[in-house]
Amino acid sequence: MPAERVDLLGATLRSEHLASFNRVDIALDIFPQNGGVSTLEALQMGVPVVAKLGTSLPSRAGGAILTALGLPNWVADGNEAYIEIAASGAAQIGDLDKLRRELPGQIDAAAAGNPASYARAVDDAYRAMWKRYCSGAG
Repeated sequence: MPAERVDLLGATLRSEHLASFNRVDIALDIFPQNGGVSTLEALQMGVPVVAKLGTSLPSRAGGAILTALGLPNWVADGNEAYIEIAASGAAQIGDLDKLRRELPGQIDAAAAGNPASYARAVDDAYRAMWKRYCSGAG
């Protein structure tokens, strides 16, 4: 990528930080340790993220976030796939534009993107585990 296409913004106000996503077509999640909050912020601002899976928990966070939000096709298992997903996404402008418009609503509709729904799902899971434990099944 040419250097003139890279902007280092430095410290910004939160509103400026979020507004800067309006200048991004596709975000490339960092590795070997993926982003967490930064990955979610990009997605909430309508910017698709390409994540590469690693072998440690921190290097799989981006993939877990994308998969939980119904975007497993944006998760790569290696360098070549990482590049291919980014290049393919950038080449399909119409699909990319549609995804950018749909992402905020898709996140809101997913349990992982909706705090109340997520809390209910976690509560249900804990309750099911407790019942299973109490019944002697596990």
